Amino acid sequence: MALVQCSPFFVPAGSRRSRRTPMTTSNHWTDCIRAFLHDPPDKSLSVKDHEGRTLANLAVALAIPEDQARHQAQKEADWLASACERLPLPKGTLWQDNKPLPDTQQRFNRIPADELQRCSSIDGSNPQPCATQHVRSQALKATDIIADIRKRHPNERAAAYALWRLLPEELPELCQLPGDTRLRDHSIIDHADAATAACAALRESQQADLLVFSLGPVQSFISQGRSLRDLWTGSYLLSWLTFQGMIPILEAIGPWAITSPGLRGNALCDWWLGQKEQGVVVDDNGSPLAPKNTSDLHYAGIPNSFTALVPREQAADLSQACQQAVQRAWRSMCLSVQSSLRKAWGEDGWDSQWQEQCDRVWDCRCLHVPFIQVNSSIGIIEETERLHSLYQRLVGEVPQAVVDAGHLAECLGSDAPGYVSAKGQGLWTMANELAQRVLEADKRARRVPSHEAMDDHREKCALMDGFSVMGPSGDTRTNHDWWKGADEKLRRLAKGDRPLARLRSSERLSAPGLVKRFAFDYFFRAVCGRMEFRDTRQAAMADWVHRLNKHEPKAWKQFEAKVARINDACEDDDIDPWTAYELLDPSRRDAGWWRGWSPTDHRNMLNELDQLLHKAKEHHLPEPRPYYAVLVADGDHMGKYLRGEEGPSFAQAYHPWMSDFLGSKGARDDLLQRVRPQGMAAQLAFSAALNRFTSGAAQHIQSHQGTCVYAGGDDVLAILPVATCLYAAAELARVFQREVGGTLTAGIAIVHSSDDLRSAISTARKAESYAKACGRDGLALTIARRSGDVTTAYCPWRFRGTEDSDNTRNLAHDWQEMARILAGQSPRWIHHLLNEQEVLRKMPLEAVWARARHLLLHGQEGELRKKAELDHGLAFPKLLDHFQEIWADSSIGMKSRDGFVQRAKTQNSEEAHAWLVDQFLVWCEHAAWLARFHDKSVREPATESAS
Repeated sequence: MALVQCSPFFVPAGSRRSRRTPMTTSNHWTDCIRAFLHDPPDKSLSVKDHEGRTLANLAVALAIPEDQARHQAQKEADWLASACERLPLPKGTLWQDNKPLPDTQQRFNRIPADELQRCSSIDGSNPQPCATQHVRSQALKATDIIADIRKRHPNERAAAYALWRLLPEELPELCQLPGDTRLRDHSIIDHADAATAACAALRESQQADLLVFSLGPVQSFISQGRSLRDLWTGSYLLSWLTFQGMIPILEAIGPWAITSPGLRGNALCDWWLGQKEQGVVVDDNGSPLAPKNTSDLHYAGIPNSFTALVPREQAADLSQACQQAVQRAWRSMCLSVQSSLRKAWGEDGWDSQWQEQCDRVWDCRCLHVPFIQVNSSIGIIEETERLHSLYQRLVGEVPQAVVDAGHLAECLGSDAPGYVSAKGQGLWTMANELAQRVLEADKRARRVPSHEAMDDHREKCALMDGFSVMGPSGDTRTNHDWWKGADEKLRRLAKGDRPLARLRSSERLSAPGLVKRFAFDYFFRAVCGRMEFRDTRQAAMADWVHRLNKHEPKAWKQFEAKVARINDACEDDDIDPWTAYELLDPSRRDAGWWRGWSPTDHRNMLNELDQLLHKAKEHHLPEPRPYYAVLVADGDHMGKYLRGEEGPSFAQAYHPWMSDFLGSKGARDDLLQRVRPQGMAAQLAFSAALNRFTSGAAQHIQSHQGTCVYAGGDDVLAILPVATCLYAAAELARVFQREVGGTLTAGIAIVHSSDDLRSAISTARKAESYAKACGRDGLALTIARRSGDVTTAYCPWRFRGTEDSDNTRNLAHDWQEMARILAGQSPRWIHHLLNEQEVLRKMPLEAVWARARHLLLHGQEGELRKKAELDHGLAFPKLLDHFQEIWADSSIGMKSRDGFVQRAKTQNSEEAHAWLVDQFLVWCEHAAWLARFHDKSVREPATESAS
């Protein structure tokens, strides 16, 4: 493992390096509690008397009398957090002629509770009133809840952890009140987190650094899998190791030090906090904190990088400790798998290069850059000006958002507080950008991995082709013979040692490949519990079996039991047993040869299968088909949001009354409409929003009979049945818009279950790239038929003027609805339509739709209900509206011979119209093909959540 040390330019001279995680005194945890509760959660409801509520909260949290709590208030952290996170604001009280102005003349500083607003999305859209009656009722319980949490955690360290984790959960709406009544872009809990992080980093030497960590490779490691188990393990390994890299910081400073990604509510973080060493409990019975759903631990939810705010005197030690923690966790995992495999394979030298190969897998980078050195508000301005100079010297021009914030500070003039100046803006934005750029520059200094022995003639690993296979190192034949019996030896192990994973007869793996294949059986099961992994056929048939179980609850279980009994009686242990899902595949069912089964068993199971399919047909279920969908999705321009290049404008971040005041001070309207810089609390709010999205993504996918492989940051990778894939994608887009804001782009590849999984993932990523090139904020669907025909179509999620403001019905949903309606129809209409494509490309869209509808309904007049559904706008009329809106949207990309060109460049051109018609025809073709996966009965339109 390459442990890259920090560049001397960014490490303070004289800093020592230690092999141990820095120890923290108990006063550290007391100070963190003081900083976290320096403002009461209900401060915005009544600012004038909030200090009394702060003292009451501190008294119960620190278990001290209230008169002593007055000396425990952590004001320095509040001031620093305000300077790092907030936009230019006037003094809390404005004066004139040595007298405070009346409240009526500074109402922007005295915003009442009824006028409070909060924007929860990262784009600043849709601000909502937040001082509801429910929020006010929660405010009455705040002190009692703090006292209850502290009562269950007498230890200060555990109490600090518990307050950070549990208080926002106990008071969810209250903690979403704005951190400052004059701003709408971050909550009081975001401000509390920022203050706690600043306090923890600056409490000793008043100097703090930003620590950035990255672990790779990512895509190549995850995608190198031949089964869904391999795919899941690769994703989970990265998340697990990255979290292990966080633990030295969590132990020494606390989870509030991690500024990105958000950890509150993350399943792995909850699991860690609930361990005996941390001691966070959720009730008076001492029940340890655990993920809300046990299945949450089954999904990777942490990206491969993180950022933390750490004390400068501990930064070098923590950087090394993070890298060593990853190395220890990986070696522990490798040793666990190796020792377990030795029980079956012995110790005769098959693993001679085990440690050498395992040490070459990861590229772990961790470094730290100076953030701030300050002991007063004037120091904050000086530090920010120093950072301005350093940024210009290393990067170039200061970000425009920072310059614009400086212009707003100039508008305040003498009304600005001491820590606000024209050159004192953008401290967090520039420091964070510098840290990320230094990390990227460090990654370019790539290490050269050592080569394996020249006289080693073993083959390359079937999973990770950069490594040679394990086994005897003699000639190739000897190695092949050794691997032939490898899986059989694993099957002979005792039940407790026998892995669920299998080695195929042709598979020969390296040490990292074996760790990837068996890590769940021999390492992760202790954390995640029992987990059943689907194969691609199970993924393809999951929704069909789910629908069958609704009508015939016992039929499928009985069929599975009969298949299992025959497999158990099979005398040939070297043959992989048939699965009930595999028998549903028509190509396998009619093959005429069934592995290891007698002719009698063969005939009996054919009869059983015919009876099962007959029952399904009685309930109008379609024929089971061995196709599944791979979904990949990620947020658009998330890096620009983090850098402050996109996001809410100043006008959206400020309360309207404050915007009016700045306008009266000379701030131009065009200045207020520009993007605001990213502050520390705003980034914490952004990280928390992404964490809420990814925490719920797995549950949404599971509700559509899918399997979530990875959900971390703004990325999602999932396997879904064909009949529900578009519903699931549409719901993910809606949830992303609700929880995060911004836009999401997705790609779906529908492939045959026999196709190579790596190729399927690559096809899905190409579909996602197609969607991004077509304008983002949409979905591209690729269908790779077994015949070799591959077609792709793009659609945006929504269109302007939609009557569905909450976007529960969007274009992808209507696409799947159209397929549902077409179930049972003859596909001849689409063949006729495609044959007329050249003529249709020259016709108006209305004529194209009329022709498609005529061909579909021709000969179908007897099915009045289906015709009525079409006439009520559930299919083509709805899609026509969408396409007419796409035609009017200049942001949608067009595919031309020269690549992707913008719609604006081809206004009213024949090429653009032809592209639009082609897309419509592909949509119709896809809908007709998808229809064979839907029930043939005529039903009421399905909702996304119930589909």
